[in-house]
Amino acid sequence: MTPKRRRYYRQGHCDAMALALHRLTGLPLVKIVGLRTNRSPRRKKGENWCEEPAHIAVKAGRYWLDVDGLHQDVPAGRLAWLRKPDKIAIRPSSVRETTFTFSLHGVPEDEIFTAMKDAIDDPVLGDLIIQLRKPARERFRKPAR
Repeated sequence: MTPKRRRYYRQGHCDAMALALHRLTGLPLVKIVGLRTNRSPRRKKGENWCEEPAHIAVKAGRYWLDVDGLHQDVPAGRLAWLRKPDKIAIRPSSVRETTFTFSLHGVPEDEIFTAMKDAIDDPVLGDLIIQLRKPARERFRKPAR
């Protein structure tokens, strides 16, 4: 995948790539959100948290997968926020929720198919997709010599 295409999926079209990876691997979707406290001067007990979605990917065990491959930690410096969050969390997301998180009309099917083709054609992502499609007991088995 060219650097320009990779940047395309990092900056605004992560939902299309996440839906493509979900279809290709069957892995569950996750949403990376920023959490901010919403302290009201009138409310003294407890805190309300506001969530701001910043990125969508798929969950692969302890890791999560996006256009840049497998990650264990959230790359806070790479995420864009309207307001700086107090905390960052990874939340489960449904296909419907993912489709409409960043787009009022949803992610078009042709965008998802293009992302699927880009993911399969990419050497790193293509190999990860093949590995992650295997049954769980075979994923991390050492190769026979």
